[in-house]
Amino acid sequence: MKKSIFTIFILLIATTFTQAQVGIGTTSPNGSAQLDVNSTNKGFLPPRMTSAQRIGITSPVAGLMVYQTDGTAGLYYYDGSAWIYIINTSTSSMLPVANGGTGVTSSTGTGNVVLSTSPTLTTPIIASGSGQWAQSLTITPTTHGTSQRAAIWIDGWSLLQDIQGNGTKNFSIGQTVTGSTTTYPARLVINTVGNIGIGNETPNARLDIRTNPSSTTDPGTGFLGIGTTSTAANTAGAGAVRYNTIGAIEYSNGSSWVTLSNPNFGDIKTGIQSADHNGWVRLNGRLKSSLTTTQQAQATALGIGTNLPDATNAFLVQNGTTLGSVTGSNQRTLTQANLPNVNFPTATSSSAGSHSHTVDPGTVTTGLAGAHSHTGSVGGSNWNGGGAYAGGFAAGGFGFFTPTLTINSAGDHTHSVVIPSTTSSTAVGHTHTVNVSSGGSSTPIDIVPISLSINTFIYLGN
Repeated sequence: MKKSIFTIFILLIATTFTQAQVGIGTTSPNGSAQLDVNSTNKGFLPPRMTSAQRIGITSPVAGLMVYQTDGTAGLYYYDGSAWIYIINTSTSSMLPVANGGTGVTSSTGTGNVVLSTSPTLTTPIIASGSGQWAQSLTITPTTHGTSQRAAIWIDGWSLLQDIQGNGTKNFSIGQTVTGSTTTYPARLVINTVGNIGIGNETPNARLDIRTNPSSTTDPGTGFLGIGTTSTAANTAGAGAVRYNTIGAIEYSNGSSWVTLSNPNFGDIKTGIQSADHNGWVRLNGRLKSSLTTTQQAQATALGIGTNLPDATNAFLVQNGTTLGSVTGSNQRTLTQANLPNVNFPTATSSSAGSHSHTVDPGTVTTGLAGAHSHTGSVGGSNWNGGGAYAGGFAAGGFGFFTPTLTINSAGDHTHSVVIPSTTSSTAVGHTHTVNVSSGGSSTPIDIVPISLSINTFIYLGN
């Protein structure tokens, strides 16, 4: 053994003095190598040590190389300021890019591998080394103002965490826009609750495409393009939206595609809602000034005056009157003109042909007359009258005669005369005129049918 070691030492000395190169396992070391170890069945074995032992090396020189046996095992070299892990190109056992650790660079942070402020990576393969995230790039952000921000820049585009710089851990894809002032508008943002904003840094919906809205009620700018599809509604799922080939937007209710209605200002509908909703305003006669500014403007444009129409107990009809006006009544009084023109058939009395009529008029009182007298004949004596006596007293009797008597005239007076009933003579066939009373009182007729109670609304927007 001692002889072998001595022989190798002699060879090294000889090589050093003759070629200034060392060849192990070869008599002709490569001209570009100071040490050429050649073997077909053995390898080069650098010093092996733990992480603590590597870190404990005193004043390591740049280029010093060791093999770490624990932690992230592998080859490490010292670059003059930090130990650098030599990343292999397989998909396993790869070191995450992270700040922290013990090494110190001239840029920022410490760690096993530290990217400088503006690193240049040529198709890097960087993985976390965990089973869950087989390949990933882990960046722990540095302090930036009041936030913790991190970004990857790719030719004017950025993958940025915390777009607003307020500590919110959202994610965005931004663009560098050069001009008098360079800006970095976010083109896509995903916030911490999963809302996605396109052109919107603070999305308030699962997908928010409003550009620069001032509030949740401000529509901002922008539009959404929706394509058509032949996918069945149950396959697309409830809530899916498509544009159909007849020019309408449809949504899936889970079993079929339903066309979305698009109300226009002035549209009328009925419903059992009790109050205004979604731009639909109840027609209950209230003041137009009680509406929003937009609704008032639309109502005025439609010709509505101070008050909204009151649709209570009214039905919709196209009757040629002013649009939006309420006219007519739910009651009607019939007149003779409303009755049908009917010729009643000829009536026949119980006695046909020639017949007579018995008339029994009531007592008649004569009219007043002037002063007059009445002349009449009466029987009796002349002792109280003015007649001449003819005869005398005879036994058993008293003689009388009949004088002519004139009643003294009297003042104005009347006479009551009872006229006996009279039967007319028979006559030939004739007609009678009869007036028949209807017995009515002109009470109005209620013409309201059985109804379903609803409210009537007009669309005026919000």
